[in-house]
Amino acid sequence: MRTRTSLIVFVLMLPMSVGFVHAENWLQGQVLEQHGGTKRPATGAQVWIVNIGNPYLTQADGGYRVLVPDAIRIGQTIALYVKRKGWAIATPLAGKVQLSPELTSDIILAPEASPIFLSSAQFDTFLESLPEKLRKQVTLTGKDGAVDPMQAVKEYAATHGLPAQEVRAKVEELVKQYEQSDDRGKQCLAAIYNKHLKQAATCRQQNTINKLDLLKRKSDEIEALSRTIRKTESPNEPSVAGRFMTTLRVPAEPTPMPWAGSRHDRPGFLLVSGHMVTIADSAQLDEAKRELIQLTEDVVEDFRLAGHAYYANYEFDQALAAYQEGLRYVSKQAMPTLWATLMIDIGNTQRYIAVRSEEEGLHQHFRAAAVALRDACTVYSKKDFPELWAKIQNNLGNALQEDGERTNGPEGAKLLREADEAYRKAKSVPTSQTP
Repeated sequence: MRTRTSLIVFVLMLPMSVGFVHAENWLQGQVLEQHGGTKRPATGAQVWIVNIGNPYLTQADGGYRVLVPDAIRIGQTIALYVKRKGWAIATPLAGKVQLSPELTSDIILAPEASPIFLSSAQFDTFLESLPEKLRKQVTLTGKDGAVDPMQAVKEYAATHGLPAQEVRAKVEELVKQYEQSDDRGKQCLAAIYNKHLKQAATCRQQNTINKLDLLKRKSDEIEALSRTIRKTESPNEPSVAGRFMTTLRVPAEPTPMPWAGSRHDRPGFLLVSGHMVTIADSAQLDEAKRELIQLTEDVVEDFRLAGHAYYANYEFDQALAAYQEGLRYVSKQAMPTLWATLMIDIGNTQRYIAVRSEEEGLHQHFRAAAVALRDACTVYSKKDFPELWAKIQNNLGNALQEDGERTNGPEGAKLLREADEAYRKAKSVPTSQTP
């Protein structure tokens, strides 16, 4: 398995060696209100990327644009939030957008209490988010069995202005379907809802087996395509894959140029060292790379959800092992935000292990927590991800303070000063109050 992991990470890193010109990437589209069978522009609504903030006010036609940090790759998924009194996002579901090379996505709002928020599609998304919601219910002094899926159901009902009993009935009807499904992922979510957390964690880890095979095949495909293109290049020439972006499309001004590929609007070829390389070859490679990103997200998400299930069951050692296993399938260079998200998971879990440890082990886990959270901040910077950066700083402050309170002498005082500094940094960022 380690050989397979190395190949996958290597292939994901291939595009990073190409000398792309970095420019600002803006996700654009319209925010529209659903009024019966018609849609109207949502003028003056606030739009932002969850955990980033920096709200954008929609124009008269509902148009919006939000800056996508360089660390987020084309093909990855982000979550958008729209703040508009009496309205909520109907599509894309949960505001989740998979970034396309075109960097466009429209958003449809529906009135709160609309029947659309009682649909199976909406509750599918709700159940997919349940492991994360239960993880957030975990407390330092809590114990296994304390998390409550009903709390998440009530929160959903309150957010959308719906009767809690009706929401619960719809969710439980869907859970019964999941229990009978042949889809292992749905079976795992049903187990989560029923608080069979250990079963859910094991199920989720087993769910990765087929995906790992797909991941291996896709990485092999990319390596074969890359070899085909490399054969056309002379040793002293820059990469053809890199020159496709500049030779075929030369903009007058810098434009967003995602590493995973760019659109090719017309067929053609490029002559390199006497060989003809078709644009279709490059487009096929670009598409394969985007598919690999999606598969990598799916695999890592399975490990994360398994970790969340263990975490919600207060089995922190097993949760840590699941997050660390997920880390084997992604590199900081290839997919920075996915790597940093795992570092947050690892840091928070190390902290919870620390408070349940004794003697030297206690300090080792606190220090490991601080290291992981600081590592996450090398990607989730204050400049590009202000809200998430502030949350990480607050968690870092907690770990440092708890370690400092258990450490004697000058070293303890130093840790407490570092904790105060982390808290100060966290307070320096205003939040946009995403629910």
